[in-house]
Amino acid sequence: MKSNRIESRIYIGLWVLTIAVSILDIVQGNINDNLPIMDMRTIMVGIARFTPFIALFAVNNFLLIPRWLKTNRYGYYLLSVIILLGFILSIQYFGFVQHKMQMAPPPMRRHHIIPPPMLFNLSYDILIIGINCAITLMFQSYYDKLEHERLRKASAESQLTYLKAQINPHFYMNMLNNIHGMIVIDSERAQQMVIDMSHLMRYMLYESASDMIPLSKEIDFLSKYIDLMRSRYPEHKVKITTMWPKMEDVADICVPPLIFLVFVENAFKHGVSFKEQSCVTVEISLSDHTLSFKCLNTMHGTKPDAHASGIGLINAYQRLQLIYGKEAHVAVSKAESYYCVTLNIPCHGAQKATIV
Repeated sequence: MKSNRIESRIYIGLWVLTIAVSILDIVQGNINDNLPIMDMRTIMVGIARFTPFIALFAVNNFLLIPRWLKTNRYGYYLLSVIILLGFILSIQYFGFVQHKMQMAPPPMRRHHIIPPPMLFNLSYDILIIGINCAITLMFQSYYDKLEHERLRKASAESQLTYLKAQINPHFYMNMLNNIHGMIVIDSERAQQMVIDMSHLMRYMLYESASDMIPLSKEIDFLSKYIDLMRSRYPEHKVKITTMWPKMEDVADICVPPLIFLVFVENAFKHGVSFKEQSCVTVEISLSDHTLSFKCLNTMHGTKPDAHASGIGLINAYQRLQLIYGKEAHVAVSKAESYYCVTLNIPCHGAQKATIV
């Protein structure tokens, strides 16, 4: 994993820096004492000095932290660290005593309960443990955040797939109801509607499986659907108007498949009457990196909130929220005899499906 490599490189970099600074300090001391800059004795002293620190880090990083700290067993971890520190300090104290015996004691040496070198060693030991834990917890928090984001996206994508799967049954139910009604009125036209519906079903089966599809294909689908609905109603009773952008203007724009369908379906379902003059207007326009969809229809004694309920619309709102988040804006305006839905979504070139 890339983050694991980064964490390892941080540790390597810190140890290289620490050892390099210590070597420079030893070399500086040798120069001041007119000793060889680097000899075997100096190398052995350096090895003896750093071996306990490296052993402390290795045991803590590769044994104690994975076993106790990352599993949230903080009491066991604290106890293990105390035991480890005691063991390392005993080794360091033994080395300190051996080094002290090899040197002639200076006159008038001041007595210390804890020799200063051992205080330094204890401070460095605690510092190593602290830095090791801080870096580990920082990366663990990063890993947890990535995992949470992955699970959230997986859940959202699963929900999005489920919502998309609901579109087809809803569409087929409405279309079959339309064809059933047309069979009584005009059986030949009903047969043609079945053929036209098969073309739409082919689109829904193959094209709508993608997360995003070209806006031009979605407009073509809506046009065919509206033409199919137009054949059901008499022209002198129902006025159906569509306004689409130029195809060359939408060449690089993609949208979620069938995202506009439910609004158009509801416009015909709630806004058209065989007894009264009716109209349905569907418009798609582009401006300032925003795609605007507008669907207006007449209302004939329909309850004011009839359009705002139902599986189809709830499905559409949830899909828009999952894909665009706060960037999608749906506005509903009502009058005594008209109902209008306006949808604005971003269209930055070849928009890709993302879960926000």
